[in-house]
Amino acid sequence: MKILLWVFLLFSQITFSQNHFFGVLLDAQTKEEIPFGHFNYDSNKGFISDDRGHFDLYANRETIQINVSAIGYLNKNFLLKANTKNTIALSPKTENLEEVILDYVDPAKELIRKVVAAIPATGAGIWYLPRTCLLG
Repeated sequence: MKILLWVFLLFSQITFSQNHFFGVLLDAQTKEEIPFGHFNYDSNKGFISDDRGHFDLYANRETIQINVSAIGYLNKNFLLKANTKNTIALSPKTENLEEVILDYVDPAKELIRKVVAAIPATGAGIWYLPRTCLLG
């Protein structure tokens, strides 16, 4: 009976053992860590790196083919190897943007301009106040 128990424990250990995939995501030029990088594999699974660019994953494989992406960087395919530190360097992606012109018109100032511009056309005096307003 003891032998059967040991065989069962050994078989369960082999069946449920998982490999540790870990590493860091870096900028290829500056070697700075890239926070919150996206890692996708098997077309529907994924994980992200932490705020220092480090990542950890446990899986029942020796290697995992991943696609890595991060804002401002080119995507990269990479083969993660189990139980070794994986260092992934992404190249910066530059995009030329078209010129944007911001033009803000304050509605209150625009109304005042229209009122002042209309005064000479109507012939109304700006200093005209009824007598009751002056006497209180």
